Amino acid sequence: MRFVTGKPTSFKLNSLSYEAYVLYIFMKLLVLYSGGEPSLASHLTRKRYLPHMWPLNKFLTPVRLSGGAFLLRVKQGVLQFVLIKPQTALFALILDRYGLYAEGDFSLSSGYAYISFINNLSVSVSLYSLGLFYLAT
Repeated sequence: MRFVTGKPTSFKLNSLSYEAYVLYIFMKLLVLYSGGEPSLASHLTRKRYLPHMWPLNKFLTPVRLSGGAFLLRVKQGVLQFVLIKPQTALFALILDRYGLYAEGDFSLSSGYAYISFINNLSVSVSLYSLGLFYLAT
């Protein structure tokens, strides 16, 4: 999270939350372009299983594409980012107010390291979910 004037603002909180909203809308658009949820679920049921992407295919069993369950998991993977991103942005504002958020400082005493880790893990899960959706369709 980079703050233009050196201090975080509520405007920055809104713009960071907007990234999560755009990712969710992108997911909805993909589902609609694929024919909507009911037809997409029936199409996915015919495929049965989908192997994970490399290197996770070495450790995880293939994903079962059973109707709406796969779509639900993909939505959950995307929506967790939609929930986590605004919360970590708000938390960064609070930490900065108390002098505990030193941007670019990855020491364990700075909140920046923890917030960066949470955001990167969350966006990775979200993009991996979208990647599985792409491979399934």
